[in-house]
Amino acid sequence: MKALLSQVQFVTPGIRRAAREKPHRSSPPTVLSLERSTADTAFRSTTVTVSWSTRGVDYVQLRYPCVEKLSVSELGGADSPWPPGVDMKCGAVVGQNFPPNGSAKLMLSNFNPSSVNFVLSIEPFSDGVGYPEQSKTITISVGPHP
Repeated sequence: MKALLSQVQFVTPGIRRAAREKPHRSSPPTVLSLERSTADTAFRSTTVTVSWSTRGVDYVQLRYPCVEKLSVSELGGADSPWPPGVDMKCGAVVGQNFPPNGSAKLMLSNFNPSSVNFVLSIEPFSDGVGYPEQSKTITISVGPHP
């Protein structure tokens, strides 16, 4: 056992720096699909799973504009970079990268007196460079929290 363990080597993880220029490639990284499940409103909030597929992408980022009194929590899952129940940040701030093909289960809590729209965009990245022109967007109507 000691002989085996003496041969084990560990590599120090590196951080990929963002590139300043987009690399030359024949076709840009592309979001092929962005879909959502039917909303589940059984627990006083709206729960929905969004899934995506891409081509030529290293990772994607999920973004949504801030909506007053709308809380968005990521409920975890196989593709989630967060532990269950973590609030996602709105606006231009991105909390984490997601895999190029995957899904995320979201809990949407609307504390407004009427329905609001949750607009989610997915942006593909390759070699540390974002391709906003290749983004896809979906809109989900969220009813008021009872």
